Amino acid sequence: REQELLLRYADHLRRGGAVVGRRIYRIGSARPLACDAFDETNNVLIEARATTDRNSIRLAVGQLLDYARFHHPRPILRVVLAREPGPDLVAYLTGLGIQMAYPDGGGFTMRTW
Repeated sequence: REQELLLRYADHLRRGGAVVGRRIYRIGSARPLACDAFDETNNVLIEARATTDRNSIRLAVGQLLDYARFHHPRPILRVVLAREPGPDLVAYLTGLGIQMAYPDGGGFTMRTW
């Protein structure tokens, strides 16, 4: 479900003219890390989650913060979710300045702070 959500979102961005790909992060001899997607046009680092429970969103936030340190200038951070989370998790993302997007029928609703 997560991959399907991510593909739909990437297609949505591309229809708007964005160039969307992935970034690979190599850290010494450790296994490389990869973000879910990176919007090259708008400098947006993206992690997707098919569920909106606290642990899933916290994991996405941790990954975004980890990957963001390899980008200069620092990218916009965005979580793509299957649906809008509850108010507490919206407040969590808001407090961190992390954007979110979720499907709204024909496209995606963007929440920025």
